[in-house]
Amino acid sequence: AWFKQTDLIFIDADKERYLSYYEHAIEMLRPGGVIAIDNVLWRGRVTNPEDKKEKTQVLRALNERIHADERVTPVIVPIADGITLAAKRG
Repeated sequence: AWFKQTDLIFIDADKERYLSYYEHAIEMLRPGGVIAIDNVLWRGRVTNPEDKKEKTQVLRALNERIHADERVTPVIVPIADGITLAAKRG
């Protein structure tokens, strides 16, 4: 690859593309490195099943994808808007 693998990647951008950013970040991350993703609870909206807004659904899907991803060990830190920390296995 044209880039060196990195230890830490922080994602805080347009929510609709978070999953794409996550997939790119996995490729750039060395084993043991961490991806930090901001706003994963989106002001508590993600935990409210009544909230059907697009950004909320995108973040729900992202959280489910990361939780099911065997390439990482994830945890959601429920402070402020929430942050996911996902350590790459391997």
